Amino acid sequence: MGARLCTYLLIALTLHTVGRACGLGRMLESPLFGGFVYLLLGLMLVSYCAGLGRDGCNEGCSMQGQGGKTFGRFRLGARSYALRAGMMSASGLCAPMFAFAVESMRGDSPTGAALAVTGFFLGTNVALLPLFALGVAARSEAARDVGKLFCALAALVYLAQGANLVWKAL
Repeated sequence: MGARLCTYLLIALTLHTVGRACGLGRMLESPLFGGFVYLLLGLMLVSYCAGLGRDGCNEGCSMQGQGGKTFGRFRLGARSYALRAGMMSASGLCAPMFAFAVESMRGDSPTGAALAVTGFFLGTNVALLPLFALGVAARSEAARDVGKLFCALAALVYLAQGANLVWKAL
């Protein structure tokens, strides 16, 4: 988790600096452009949420039933594996990552970008901790339904924010 947080902070500060240097941060502050970006993010979340409902993977298919072997390798190189896993999970491209990228570029200061990404990190950890604590129970249909519900709610928030900004711009 420490590697995830450090990677998030590095990405946020880099995006903030690049966004300010190339003027993209200023463009995102425009209600019309920013509204369309939020609408796009909302649609990406809707698409992601719809994908959560597909039953394309049965239990263990990501490791082809080799969970014991995978965990055994983890124990051998725990620190380097945890560092790589944290960095990889923090740098994956997904709708929430794009949302935090937009917020990082729009922010007034590097401190604001760091605080925004720290909130993102804490929010994702709050969501992940029950998965670790509940183990197999978190892979149930009910857990998937809860995930879809929160994904849909986040998509609605982005769509509402985007529509509001576009409405203001017109």
